[in-house]
Formats: sequence, structure tokens, C-alpha cells
Amino acid sequence: MLPKIDNQNPLSVISETTAIILAGGMGTRLKSVVADRPKPLALVAGRPFIEYLLLQLSNSGIQQVIISTGYLGDQIREQFGATYCSLSLLYSQESKPLGTAGALRHALHLVSSQEVLVLNGDSYCDIDFAKLLEYHKAKGALVTIATVSVPDVSRYGSVTTTPGGLVTNFEEKGIHAGVGFINAGVYAIDKSLLDKLDPDKMISLEKEVFPMYVAQPIYAYAATGTFIDIGVPEDYQRAQNLFQCTAREQLGDE
Repeated sequence: MLPKIDNQNPLSVISETTAIILAGGMGTRLKSVVADRPKPLALVAGRPFIEYLLLQLSNSGIQQVIISTGYLGDQIREQFGATYCSLSLLYSQESKPLGTAGALRHALHLVSSQEVLVLNGDSYCDIDFAKLLEYHKAKGALVTIATVSVPDVSRYGSVTTTPGGLVTNFEEKGIHAGVGFINAGVYAIDKSLLDKLDPDKMISLEKEVFPMYVAQPIYAYAATGTFIDIGVPEDYQRAQNLFQCTAREQLGDE
């Protein structure tokens, strides 16, 4: 189910949780079709892709969002400013590439909650954020990763878990093909983990931090809704079709 586009924002337990959208990547694989803007501003059904994430967060009850920017980050700040719907927006601009984990550490001084909800700025996952956070707390997890089942894990890499959801292994993309669970780019992370990272070091969540802390523990939360990553041209085009009806029905044609 795609995000309902309105200004109604139900009060919930997640209203005190800070969300961070990682929006600092160069978008190299998408430059053949999106060359004049950062990837999160790529137009999907007439709207910047990141707008769908902001709508999803607003509708979930989140109130504060930090947008972690890098490449052409000023464009994102100019587009959205300090507020969007019911959201208060803050910006954490990298002066040099820091990787996904480094970007979170760089933004840590702006975080006001113990649990941090993290979204990749180039993917969308239809997920109940409140249930993800409840699961994260119930498990006593250091990190909870939203996962989705896909027909072929070869492009993404896979996540292996126990029947109880404990992550036991991360497999790099291209090693195996076929049906499996992948990282959906949505995380609940305890602030204490981010505080341990070197604030000036380039470091990746997916390739370095998560494998390092796999026994700490890290859990997976299986999402069952729509998932799409716009990182390559063919999926960017698929996103146009996926979001078209929602944009027409709820935003109207311009």
C-alpha cells in the first residue's frame, strides 16, 4: 500500500522517535536518467522520491526527521525547508563522503531519542514503523533490520535469520540467486551503537557495522508490503508506474 497523501497525523508512541533519511549518495548508477539532482530528488510520478518517504513518516506519527545530505544536498534543503506536513525537518550535511554509518554518526548530535528510525533515501518499503519499533524494543535489539522477501536475492545480497528472527549472517550480492530475504533499507537502531563510531571515519552500515555487531544482537523484522529501490534505471521506471495512481488520485494532476 502506497502512502496516503494527507495532512492528518495520528498521535502514537513513535511521536518522540527521531527518524533519519540517508540522502547523501552520489547516485552513480542512476545518472544516465537523473543527472541534475541528488537521487532522492529524482522525480517519480511528478514528485521527488523523498517526498513519498516524508509522507509515510508524517502519516505514521513521526514528528522530527533529520535528512542526512551530501552530494547536491543544498537542493534538498531548498526543496523542503524546515517543515513538511507535520514534520520538523533538520539537515546534516557531509563535507566529505562518510558512508551510511558515518553519515548517521555525523547527524547524531541532532538526535533526541534513544531509538533512531533510519530510512534509505532511494528505497521505499511499505511498513508499519510503530510495529517495527515495538518489535525492536521487545527483542532488546541493538539493531532491527526490516527485511522483505524477493524472487531473486542476487542483486541485493541476503539476510539469514533463526526462526525467532535473530540475524545470523549477511551475504553479499551476487553470491547466490533465488528466493530469499533482503535488507529493505529501514532500520531501528539504538543510539548507543552510533555513539561508538568514529565521527570522522567513512564507514558502511551494511558492509562493516552490521556484520561486526551481528551477535550483539541484531534482529530482522519481516515486512510484507511494497518494496522498491530506485537505484538503477529499470527500477526507477518501475517506480513511476507504481506511484502513478497514488499521485493522480491524491495529489491531482498539475
